[in-house]
Amino acid sequence: MSDSSSQEPKYRYNPLRDCWEPAETVPEKAELTSSLTAEEQQQVAEWKAQETAEQEERFQKILAAMEALTEQRDQWAEDFLDRITWRGYSVHNGIRRKIKKEDLPKKRRPIRPVW
Repeated sequence: MSDSSSQEPKYRYNPLRDCWEPAETVPEKAELTSSLTAEEQQQVAEWKAQETAEQEERFQKILAAMEALTEQRDQWAEDFLDRITWRGYSVHNGIRRKIKKEDLPKKRRPIRPVW
């Protein structure tokens, strides 16, 4: 009986090509290297920082707009829950199912925009 742990693996993952290849063709230490110069890497870092700051600013505006709608959104949710208790929702071909008031959620989680 042969010990499989002492044998060389037949295939090895090659991160440079993002695939599995025969072990003998994959370098022992395959590392991803950047083809950018130091100056280009600095420009990329600055661009990322600028984009992140702009996205953060946009997010803050969206968050403020969402928070301004809180009361109206809560009323919409309340209207919806009221509507499904007396009118119901469509199940199939004109068949409606009503939800009992005791089956409605007691406390809803706050609605938040996702970053």
